[in-house]
Amino acid sequence: MSDTLTLKGLWSGSFRYDASDDLGGYPFKAKMVARQGALSGLVIEPHLLGTGEVKADIEGVIEGSELRFEKRYRSDLEDYGRVVHYEGHIAPDGRRITGTWRHSENRGIFEMSLTA
Repeated sequence: MSDTLTLKGLWSGSFRYDASDDLGGYPFKAKMVARQGALSGLVIEPHLLGTGEVKADIEGVIEGSELRFEKRYRSDLEDYGRVVHYEGHIAPDGRRITGTWRHSENRGIFEMSLTA
């Protein structure tokens, strides 16, 4: 799988908390670029503690069809000060990613699809 097929572009996805099924899925948008096994990008998602949106930078690695990355929010709010760790699997066509996320207090699942 080449970097051209994997991840470069605009993505739409959602994440869910394992701790409570009734929380539902939270949508997000991402723009990612993959070069020589390195992954970087930007995530925009609804502000879970207020109104508007929050942004986060992502940095990680791709190894075959697997990826790992860290998400660091661009916010001074204490609840957004943690690093979120992601692990996922890239579908064979390079247009879908599914996996898990975690930080010190919570964990859950995520999925995302290439939109452009």
